[in-house]
Amino acid sequence: ERYVSFNTTVAYPDLIADQIHYNIPENAFIDESGNEYNGLVKMWTRYYDVTNPMTTIFMPGNLKGVDKSGLPVLLSSYGMFSTELTDLNGREIKLKPGAEIGILMPLNNSLANSAPQSLPIWHYDESKGKWIEEGVATKVGTKYAFKVSHFSTWNVDNPYMDFLQFKMRIVDPQGNGISEVFVNLKDKTGGLSGYGVSNSSGYVTGYMPKNVEIAIYFKT
Repeated sequence: ERYVSFNTTVAYPDLIADQIHYNIPENAFIDESGNEYNGLVKMWTRYYDVTNPMTTIFMPGNLKGVDKSGLPVLLSSYGMFSTELTDLNGREIKLKPGAEIGILMPLNNSLANSAPQSLPIWHYDESKGKWIEEGVATKVGTKYAFKVSHFSTWNVDNPYMDFLQFKMRIVDPQGNGISEVFVNLKDKTGGLSGYGVSNSSGYVTGYMPKNVEIAIYFKT
């Protein structure tokens, strides 16, 4: 289920929501005003299947990120998920400064064997419109394990320093441009790594890794 409720005064070593496993410590939360929060919370989780080309409709951002050195990178995702916490009145609940939650995120079966033993993790910064590197995930069986210090959309990715912008035009048999076609690019050794949507003239632009074999998917 995507929605679960729990009591913040109790520890939950393996709380599961939409395939994500959470290791939640007790007494680790604050309310919007920064006061300690003790009581029931509602947690919403969404796990994104990065092998599904239609994931780009729902996920935030365009897989452009900033690494820990401040350099721009293009990401190839092995999995991502979003988490939101509120009290029973819908007010945001946050982790205390210094508190962390353990995460186990499943790998899609098609990625489980090829996934690297460790990868950087990234959170989506809505104010910047980019993914920000923050920590490392370690492969444990067919899952990635890591810790997070705040709630956001988190992404486990292989970063590419070398990437380029692509541009293509999608046309019908008469040569007329076709609008609103979703174009998804997938790194053949990993997950989702770029996408775009065609405009009224059929043109679509986006970003893709350089010197990497890419599969392209189209969806109207």
